[in-house]
Amino acid sequence: MAITLNNFPKNFTPSGNAIMFAINSDNSDIVYFTAEVKDAVTSNTIATLHLECTPSNQTGAYINLSSILNSYVGYEFTNYVDNYIDTYTKQILSYKVTFTEMYNNAGAITAGATLTTDIFNVFLSNLDTISYFNYTENTYVLTSGQLAKFMTAKPNNLKINYDSIEGLYFMQDAYKPTMKVVFKAYNTSNTIIQTATTPTFTTTNKIIRINCSPKKIFTEAQFNAAAYFTAQLFDNSNVALSEIRTYYVDQMPCSFKKLNVTWLNRQGGYDSYTFVNPEPTYSTTSRNTIQINNMKADSTGLISDNNAGIFNQTTKQLSAPTELSLKVNTRPLTDIENYWLADLLQSPHVLLQVNDTVFIPISITENNQVLTSRRYIKDTANIKQYTLQLPDGFNLLSFNIL
Repeated sequence: MAITLNNFPKNFTPSGNAIMFAINSDNSDIVYFTAEVKDAVTSNTIATLHLECTPSNQTGAYINLSSILNSYVGYEFTNYVDNYIDTYTKQILSYKVTFTEMYNNAGAITAGATLTTDIFNVFLSNLDTISYFNYTENTYVLTSGQLAKFMTAKPNNLKINYDSIEGLYFMQDAYKPTMKVVFKAYNTSNTIIQTATTPTFTTTNKIIRINCSPKKIFTEAQFNAAAYFTAQLFDNSNVALSEIRTYYVDQMPCSFKKLNVTWLNRQGGYDSYTFVNPEPTYSTTSRNTIQINNMKADSTGLISDNNAGIFNQTTKQLSAPTELSLKVNTRPLTDIENYWLADLLQSPHVLLQVNDTVFIPISITENNQVLTSRRYIKDTANIKQYTLQLPDGFNLLSFNIL
């Protein structure tokens, strides 16, 4: 007796997309299968499942593990001020599955053959249908002899300013070279005017972020002297490991108030954008109060509704939730920037940068975005406005960023 694995997912699979396994047994007395999903690192059991044979294949079964594994990967974010390189473990899970036959043995259900899969990885991501159709497991994973892509749909050659935050995410598996990142700043004549290289690094963690924030790489004078700069990952022998990302310098007017927003993108990394000129709206929602007895002893010991002319309260406020929302604006957008920013509306994790080390969760109140090409828009500047909703208890006025 034996179990055959007929279908299995890619080595690195987005958690929000299908994670399909299909098995078949050569035992004609098979009744059902069990599947035990385990964390490949800790060996802890994630789920034990009962798989019925399919009507079209009485000795086979299939299962989609997406809904189970998606709950075992979570958000993980750190600030951009501390390190050139950060690694993450919560956004990815290594797992394996053991399938067991349960067959009819003279009227008794008996465990038969087992099959344990190789180790697979699921990472926090949810690609759209077309992107997932074209997705290969090496797309964002370091592979010898292949330039890895970063986990973003953010267009290349976008403008950022000196206060922008920017991170590039990628993954690694068995291939774990000694790495470094090289940043090159160019002037308008495409001549290199500044080069910065991170210290070499290695890590066993599978998700890695490169800090490309200008403040981390250049002084303000070096940044302002450049027309654009590039970032690329190399091994210790100066062999390129990744695509080149290019950022153009946007020297915003000093009068602009700037707010950085970062969000989990569909590819599993965090994208960022610098919005300008926030307009705050502060409001208090319905107060929660209770009625109380206003007859109390005054300073002379008499029961009264006042004390020397100061009348007692008749209600007590238990809570008064507050809401602070910010209307923020983009800089003039190209068509491709407009399409990319629409991803912000459906991100499950959005953060607003308050200062270098403080980020707070927010929500975007808009649920649609016009994607009409600029050539068909009267306002060719194509400036978009978003409303950022802050949770109760956060008052940005104390941070002096408005």
